[in-house]
Amino acid sequence: SEKLGPYQKGSRFQLTRESAWWAFNFLANWMEINYRDMSNIVIPTMQSVQDQVDAQSAAAEDAGSAEALTAAQETIQAEVVSKWWDLSDKLVAMFTDGYLNECAGQPLPQKRDAEGCQVSAGIGYPKEWLDMIGFNFDIRPHAVRPGPVIPPQPEMV
Repeated sequence: SEKLGPYQKGSRFQLTRESAWWAFNFLANWMEINYRDMSNIVIPTMQSVQDQVDAQSAAAEDAGSAEALTAAQETIQAEVVSKWWDLSDKLVAMFTDGYLNECAGQPLPQKRDAEGCQVSAGIGYPKEWLDMIGFNFDIRPHAVRPGPVIPPQPEMV
């Protein structure tokens, strides 16, 4: 079907918004920048999208015809790709240049206090990681070396 195009197009060698694979892969790679903070947005969005897919699929199955189910699945698949690109765009704007940029839940490229927008302080690196690599404020080049204390490893669940 023509509507399934995003699931049939794409190459890992050329980013295109016409490819479902790139929608998912781009966001997964962008999250490498700051998984800790981005996952607070992506994971709830994933659950919301999954809930919508489940509801739409159940409604289509209840309709009882193959045509209704096919049409619903094509619509669902197109919506998922579109939502994932929208989420990618939002996270690129929110987590750019090492800052968290946000305006009433909507990303903006600059600070506009009158509208309740903010550009937060730099996100930076966790203190434990900086301590572990021996970070200091000496601006002269130096090799990173382990610090005297290795922080405890987080428990895996």
